[in-house]
Amino acid sequence: MELILLKNVTKSYATKLNKNAFTLTNINLSFPSRGMVFIRGKSGSGKSTILNIISLLEKIDKGKVVFNGKDISTLRGKDKEKYLRNDISLIFQHYNLFDELSAKDNIYVSAEIAGVKQKDIKHRVKELSKKFNVSKLLDKKTKYLSGGEKQRIAIIRALVKHPKAILCDEPTGALDTTNSKITMDILKDISKDILVIVVSHNEELINEYADEIISIKDGKVESKEIINEIKGSKTSKDKKGLPKSKYVNKFIGVHLKENMLKNIMMIISSLIGFIFLLLSIGFDHGSKKSIEEYQNKNLSAFHCSLQNKDYEDIEDSIISVVKLSRPNEAELDVIKDKLDNYIIQYDFSYLLPQYINLFINNDYKEPVEFIPIYDQSLLSLDKKMLLEGDISFNNSFDYFIVNKEFKDKYNLDNLSFKIDVDIDYPVIDIDRSFVKDKFILEKDINISGVIKEFSFMNHPKIYYSYLSSYRYLSNHLLTNISDYLEESFTALDLVVNSKDESIFSGYAYNLFLLEDEIKASFKLSDELDKDKSRLVLYSSAKELINAYEELTTSFISSMYMFVIISLLGVIFILGITTYSSFVKYKKERAVLSVLGSKGDDILDIFLIESTLISLLSSVLAIILSGIFQRLFSQLFYLKFNVENLIDIPYMSYLNIPFFPIIAVILLSMVVSFCSTYFPYLVFKKNKLVDELKDL
Repeated sequence: MELILLKNVTKSYATKLNKNAFTLTNINLSFPSRGMVFIRGKSGSGKSTILNIISLLEKIDKGKVVFNGKDISTLRGKDKEKYLRNDISLIFQHYNLFDELSAKDNIYVSAEIAGVKQKDIKHRVKELSKKFNVSKLLDKKTKYLSGGEKQRIAIIRALVKHPKAILCDEPTGALDTTNSKITMDILKDISKDILVIVVSHNEELINEYADEIISIKDGKVESKEIINEIKGSKTSKDKKGLPKSKYVNKFIGVHLKENMLKNIMMIISSLIGFIFLLLSIGFDHGSKKSIEEYQNKNLSAFHCSLQNKDYEDIEDSIISVVKLSRPNEAELDVIKDKLDNYIIQYDFSYLLPQYINLFINNDYKEPVEFIPIYDQSLLSLDKKMLLEGDISFNNSFDYFIVNKEFKDKYNLDNLSFKIDVDIDYPVIDIDRSFVKDKFILEKDINISGVIKEFSFMNHPKIYYSYLSSYRYLSNHLLTNISDYLEESFTALDLVVNSKDESIFSGYAYNLFLLEDEIKASFKLSDELDKDKSRLVLYSSAKELINAYEELTTSFISSMYMFVIISLLGVIFILGITTYSSFVKYKKERAVLSVLGSKGDDILDIFLIESTLISLLSSVLAIILSGIFQRLFSQLFYLKFNVENLIDIPYMSYLNIPFFPIIAVILLSMVVSFCSTYFPYLVFKKNKLVDELKDL
């Protein structure tokens, strides 16, 4: 029974001059199940193409190729791989061994691909190496072997998996006469059990060893001569089971060793991307955490102002005029449903302005922010904020609390301030429309306590007791107005008795938070703004937090954009590098494919190498990120005066345990997969026969 049949096989090659340049035309051939069959012919006659067709390295245009009773011309994918690893073996003119592997490993690779059990491989290698006298060469790398030694190893590699046929393309072309005879003697001995097809133009060897001679001329069978008719069949049985992938580790080890410098560069490149990802997560978490933490660490957050804001259009103009006024009691009712612990008091900003003139030893310095605080609000202040002194006004308008920025900028001794306000009190009089008066306040600044506030964009502040100022204003007589009215008229009366639209009202009420209502007040402020209410709740602390949040959000977006770009860059660089590896190791890939290696195994060789690099980069990034976290946090502190702005939440983020660690590791796997799989798809389109020609 014939082992191989070629029925009306036609194969053409397109060239620039001829789109249908035929190599083989209507070839009909049969090959026995054992014996040595030579195919001879001049270069370009098509003899090597016949081997390529049988080994499925080239597709036919027409006809059929039958192997052991099955049509193999249409085999693809896994069926093709199974055929290559189980049924045939190829012996090349230039051996095509893996130079960086030992002779033994070269043999084992073929057997492991074919799924031969380790115990059987060991026995088979020992038997064949003894037969071919290479036992002492098994541990040597094949690149150190002679041509004859390499060819014998290549033959053992072909035999170790018990193929049904061995295809030899000019197996002695690179050998001297002595080694050529040794090789042919071995192949002749093998042909007693299996089919050996040899492509050769050496007439002396053909005449000495051939059982059949097929002559090819111009792509056609010129003649077929049977020298020794081989009767009976002695082929190996079909093997079952899938091949093992142990050989993959051998090639991964070789690649890692050979590409050490390149891999170090890839690790550094990936490391940068992963560290910036962790820092971005840390900045996102740290900034949000700092907002939550620091919004309560600003004494001014306990003070807000409530005012009405109306817009009046000017006729024949696109400009609108803003009209401010103090809310009435009915308009303040909306606050009751939103806040629990607060108190609303009159605004004294006309007499006690937001900024006052500061003097040191009677030398004018500059205006400093002057903020009222309700005494009970101090009870809600975080005691850790106190740097020195007491969190108390000592129930007096002569004692003040300052922030750290104030202390750092000014000497706390010999401080004073002066307020000088001109008052034009409106009256209904024939002789005049207002009464002029003055409010003058000069005080030494006695510091009762220094507090550390949220320092982002913060500036020097002086806090004073609202209740003490209330008592002071109630006792401060405005003499000119009192004389005109012929009754006592105090500074407090000026504010309390003023109309809501009057400048004396400050156009506002003070709203003091008595307990931790800061979040609720910020939320209420946003709701009023969203509803476009005429009632406005303003907090300087909220404006500071909003500015900080906008800045950090913008910075986080920039960081994530940088991370995305850097990771895409990593994928691109790794992809280019991996593709260069495919080019570098195309011999390896081509030979493995011819040996019947699974496509997934070949991909794994490159993918696992890439994955190991990415995983190592991710692990190093996780380890080193703590150092960079401290470094960048210090830089941000020097720039923005905010502590611990980067806080990588290793344990939990977005309510997911170990999210940053998991994210970096998963991302490293995605990076390695993308950077390997897509170059693999591109490289996979290359024809094996073309790659083998370049070897």
